[in-house]
Amino acid sequence: MSPRPVLLALLLGTALFEVSPAARAAANAEGAVPVAKVPSWVIPAERAPHAPSKDAAEQGGVIDETIDDQYRVASSVEHYMHRVKRIVSAAGVDEVGQMQIEFDPSYEHLTLHRVSIVRAGTSIDALTTATVRVTDVEREADQRVYNGRRTAHVLIHDLRVGDVVDYDYTLEGQNPVLGGRFVTVEPLATSRPVEYLRVRILAPPSRSLTFRTTGMTLDPVTRVADSMRELTWERRDVPEPVYERDVPSWYVQRPRLVVSEFDSWRSVAAWAVPLFEEAGRPTAEITAAANDIAQKHTTPAARALAALRFVQDEVRYLGIEMGANSHRPHPAADVLKQRFGDCKDKSVLLVALLTAMGIEAHGVLVDSDLREHVEGELPSPYAFDHAVVRILLEGKPIWVDPTRSAERSALGDAPLRFGKALVAARDTNGLSTIEAPFPKEPTVVTYESFRFGDTDGRLDVVRTFRDADARAMRHRLAGIPRAKIQKRYLDEYATMYPTIEVVEEMTVEDRPNEDAVVLREHYVMPHVVKDGDFSVRARGVTDIVGTTQSAKRNAPLGIDYPAFEHHQIDLYTDDGIKFPEPPDENFNDSVLIFTLRSETHDKRTVLDFEVRTLRDFVPPNEVAEHMALVDRIRDATYFSFTPSNKPRKGTSTPLTLLAAIGALFGIVGLVVVIRHGSISWLLRPRSRGHATEQPRQRRSGNGDTAATATWVLSRSEAEKLLLGPRCHCGARFTGPLPDSTWSAVLFDGRTITSARVVCAKCDKTRIRYFEIN
Repeated sequence: MSPRPVLLALLLGTALFEVSPAARAAANAEGAVPVAKVPSWVIPAERAPHAPSKDAAEQGGVIDETIDDQYRVASSVEHYMHRVKRIVSAAGVDEVGQMQIEFDPSYEHLTLHRVSIVRAGTSIDALTTATVRVTDVEREADQRVYNGRRTAHVLIHDLRVGDVVDYDYTLEGQNPVLGGRFVTVEPLATSRPVEYLRVRILAPPSRSLTFRTTGMTLDPVTRVADSMRELTWERRDVPEPVYERDVPSWYVQRPRLVVSEFDSWRSVAAWAVPLFEEAGRPTAEITAAANDIAQKHTTPAARALAALRFVQDEVRYLGIEMGANSHRPHPAADVLKQRFGDCKDKSVLLVALLTAMGIEAHGVLVDSDLREHVEGELPSPYAFDHAVVRILLEGKPIWVDPTRSAERSALGDAPLRFGKALVAARDTNGLSTIEAPFPKEPTVVTYESFRFGDTDGRLDVVRTFRDADARAMRHRLAGIPRAKIQKRYLDEYATMYPTIEVVEEMTVEDRPNEDAVVLREHYVMPHVVKDGDFSVRARGVTDIVGTTQSAKRNAPLGIDYPAFEHHQIDLYTDDGIKFPEPPDENFNDSVLIFTLRSETHDKRTVLDFEVRTLRDFVPPNEVAEHMALVDRIRDATYFSFTPSNKPRKGTSTPLTLLAAIGALFGIVGLVVVIRHGSISWLLRPRSRGHATEQPRQRRSGNGDTAATATWVLSRSEAEKLLLGPRCHCGARFTGPLPDSTWSAVLFDGRTITSARVVCAKCDKTRIRYFEIN
């Protein structure tokens, strides 16, 4: 949609008048932004004395002098925002010169107060010349989510290095789905130093506000004046947080403040119950659909599974999340009729179908990042980002995710790894635990068979994906031409064997009864044996255990969990010559277990590798010991040998074996690079309120580190993945991204592109890594 010009109301400095809420709503609806004086309840922030930052150029050319957020909580909620930014470089002109204010016109009313430029001690009214536009924004359309939000763009004219931009505005209104209760998440630091930061909240003493700070201890100054309770949190000379790489998804690196009018998880459950019950009311259409399922299946378990498969596979994921529907499910009958919905819509439909068949079920709220650590959050609806379902069969809870299309396991055999959950039931008093046992067998099994002649070789590969990895592969096969997947595998092998060629097309076998997908590949490798030598390399183990890094850290180190992979390599020669056999190995600590087993037969040497992780993080005080283990495993990732009875010239046999043992892992990891990339790309987390499950923090494909870079086809696709999911505070990251956002690094022989964006609301930084094909 093309931008609409905005009508600015009385840009006359101090002559600005009060604008009624009705007038603001009408103006916003018409694409206009009214301008009015600052509300009388606001206390102006004192300008901090200017102290030039030596690191200003590294902070994007901007110094944040003031970040001031004030709330007035009454029958409505007013949120006043004041920012003062000093520009110290051309990059700062680009950043500050294009203000963006996002709001939901269905319940929020935007009013501008002032946009001033302070230049050489003189204040200039920048609104008189600024270009202001309001546009419709659907940042999550690529994820099939539509929310109706709009963005006001203020383009400041004649902005120069050295200017100080001083602007403020108010958003009035709060999402009606909260039922009049107040909730907010505010940062207590940003991505760069701040000279003065304040959060001030005014509310009647009768409003019971609870609050909690994370990442630091900061008590508010409290006073009562004019029948209002005032809470104020202030910080001066706020440093930029020290960000450490490879932290678990649940670890919060930036201090923040959460304020909530929900006093317990029980009160949050009581809030959620009527939302699900009203949306799940039985209708003739729901009853008919439930009866059709019941007639085809005789047992409660079979009926529950059939209803789950129907919602997973026949109701596509698409969210219409405008206004209250950010958290309120649409009626189940509507979801059934239109055959689409987001996670809460699909959950309420499944609950409605099961209830109509006499099977007890309830909607459930979970968080895909915090998982079990949500227990440490202040109770509020904003603590969750996803909805699933709990089914009770013979008194046993079965947790299912209606958004998991392409799932083929038996009912209850596909564990949900969210740790803690809030059941939307009237008897809920707190969070429930979702039991999720470790996989009984490897979820990825790779078998590689190498056959050698004098100089040529043949490679046959069988890859078996199970459970979550099978679902990920089904999604990839459904969305990507098979030839591209084959080419990806071929390119990975070609880094080791430049002459490798596909001799037969890759075949795919889906085994739904086993919830498994099997790929078979066949290659020839002309002249692969050079001077009697041959080498193999695999990245599977190193992708899981991560890279060696500094042991000096204050944050926990994130680990891919649960990861369970098995890799077998068979080495054959036609003349019966034996390959050197590496010694068996067994490395482990409190986080992972790695084993290597080998055996030799007449014409065959078998090498078995297995790696599994035991938890999702390493405590800071155990990182040094864990890094030593990582070094040992990485040292065991190169294996070269001579498939002949002649010893390598210039190298003793023991040294040949020592250099050879680990490089074998290179081929192991080829499947992991593709597999993990598919999880991040095709099952990426949705925005707040509708995230898909992240069953584990993958080290190959989730994009959290260079080692786990997400494979994409273009920078534009990477930008969509980077900007798509909402920030934990509920806001959206904004684009387009300038070239300065992107940087390239060389990692493990691959060029990895990193990108960094900052949330416009809470200033949280998101960094992701991509391998752009």
